[in-house]
Amino acid sequence: MNGHHLNTGSPRAGRLLSGLLLIATAATACTAPEPTKPPVPGSDTPAWIDLAPYRQGLDAGEVYRVVPERSRTDIVVRRGGALQRLGHDHVVTLRKIDGYVRHVPGSSRESRADLVIELVSAEVDETAARSVWGLDTSPGAEDIERTRSNLLERVLETDRWPLARIELIVLSTDAESVEAAATLYIKGQAHRFPVTALLVPEDGRLRAVGAFALRQSDLGIEPFSVLGGALRVADRVEIAFQIEADRISRLDPVRTH
Repeated sequence: MNGHHLNTGSPRAGRLLSGLLLIATAATACTAPEPTKPPVPGSDTPAWIDLAPYRQGLDAGEVYRVVPERSRTDIVVRRGGALQRLGHDHVVTLRKIDGYVRHVPGSSRESRADLVIELVSAEVDETAARSVWGLDTSPGAEDIERTRSNLLERVLETDRWPLARIELIVLSTDAESVEAAATLYIKGQAHRFPVTALLVPEDGRLRAVGAFALRQSDLGIEPFSVLGGALRVADRVEIAFQIEADRISRLDPVRTH
């Protein structure tokens, strides 16, 4: 996976935290190594973020707000099936990522993150993104629009589930990385899995960068296919993201419904 195009801010690249969020986007389709542990279905998606932990950390300067303009997730959608030569690989980009992070250096008990992803904002096959990922076919405008329509309407069902949420509870941390327990809420289901993230503090900012792999089927999503599966989207997905957050002194609403 060519995840090096994201600025890691560190010579060593960890796997991701925001992976969670990407995961939400993973609902599109791509490929890469196996996840450590498959997600487990759970309860319906809560329509709120519990702000109590963030209120507690405001005075100590421990609370950060995600900045969508400096955050993004790329999901590479690979083709599969006997007729895959007739299709295209695609890259899906998500930028509308919001939420809060509480970072308590040296303490894993209070550190956490709650993120919201606007799935309806997904863009498919931006020219720059295709170039960065080295995708070697040239889908036309009609192909791209059809792919985006299938993604939003048939795979993610964004008319009913326009948002995904991720809760991250930090289990352990060191100078550069965190181990977290993540819960992804997507399409009315909860999926739980472990995540490792590279975390870079920078003068009132936090950055999480990385790449990881996931299977759509682990999220209860059936990869899109036509012609009886002869042309289909691969189940496994490649996800790379960069999430940035700025330190804040007050809490403002996050859109969750």
